[in-house]
Amino acid sequence: SEFKEMIEKIGETMKLQESKEFASSIQKNLFINSRKHNENIYNFGIKRAPFVVLLGVDVPAVLAEVSCLSNRNEEMELNTEGHRESIARYLEAGILDYLNKGETKHEAKR
Repeated sequence: SEFKEMIEKIGETMKLQESKEFASSIQKNLFINSRKHNENIYNFGIKRAPFVVLLGVDVPAVLAEVSCLSNRNEEMELNTEGHRESIARYLEAGILDYLNKGETKHEAKR
C-alpha cells in the first residue's frame, strides 16, 4: 500500500514537471511569434492551478489561453481566419519543440 502510494506520488511529480516544461515551451513560442507581429504583447508567464479540464489527466497537460475577448482589438483579430491560423501555428511550434526537447526549433509560419 505504501509502495503504491509512493509510486503514484513519483508519477504525479513527474507529470507536473513535464506539464511545466510543456507549458513553458508553448508560452515561449506564443510570445516570441506573437511579438514579431505586435510589439505590445506582454509575457505573463505560466501559471499553475487545478483547472477542472485537466483534472484526472494522466499525462502532461496544459491549458493555453491565447486571447482576451473583453479586449475589443483582440476580439476583432480573433474574427480573422489568418489570426486564428497563426495562433494554431504558434501552439504547434510549442508542442513540437516540447516533443523534441528543444533539439529542433520550429518557427511558426504566418
